[in-house]
Amino acid sequence: MHSILGWIRANLELLAAVGGVIAVASSLLASLLSRIPEHLYKNFETVIIPRGQQISKSGRTLDGAYRPPRVPTPSQVAKERVLARIEEARDAFRGQTSSAKWSGRSGNLLTVGQYIIGGLLASSFVQESLSPRLVGSLGLLVLLASLIKQHFHPEASAETACKKAAQLKGLIRTSEDQLAILDAKIASGQDHTDAMISLLMTITERLTEIDTPEAIEQRPELPDKSA
Repeated sequence: MHSILGWIRANLELLAAVGGVIAVASSLLASLLSRIPEHLYKNFETVIIPRGQQISKSGRTLDGAYRPPRVPTPSQVAKERVLARIEEARDAFRGQTSSAKWSGRSGNLLTVGQYIIGGLLASSFVQESLSPRLVGSLGLLVLLASLIKQHFHPEASAETACKKAAQLKGLIRTSEDQLAILDAKIASGQDHTDAMISLLMTITERLTEIDTPEAIEQRPELPDKSA
């Protein structure tokens, strides 16, 4: 026990410097990672070919019969856009979840770092044990931690990202349920193209509201026709 305390006292300067640098550097890295999107958007074209058939460039199958391409119905076109918007919402949800995670870690590391370094600098025993140069370096680390906190606002960023992630999760669930209901009605022979288009416009509007709420707040109101 005495040997451990003696080693800590002998290496107090090194431990204080390394701990402060690790805390501030880790918080800066976490803040930067919270600004990087987790998923990149990629567009893929998928061609579905029936089993046992291959389509050549001329549009003919291997059995020689010409099969003209199927023209999608308006409802199918709208459904494809709805599926694309739902996938966009999923990507945004994953990005906001990642941002909330790294912003929270950054805020926690900054708080711990500030408390550790601030506590060391406030201790008269430590100030007497450390060299003036190291005390000045630790003071710079506290200043750097404060600047990182003021620039990135990790706590506020984490709270905003959590709120947006919750809104996106609700939007995804509601949209998938409404799409399933419309698919069931269309499968029974009913035409619900207008309802599919309405669902598409609703998802797009909600995504815009969640992504840029200030744009919705600044949007001019339409004049009242009854006036």
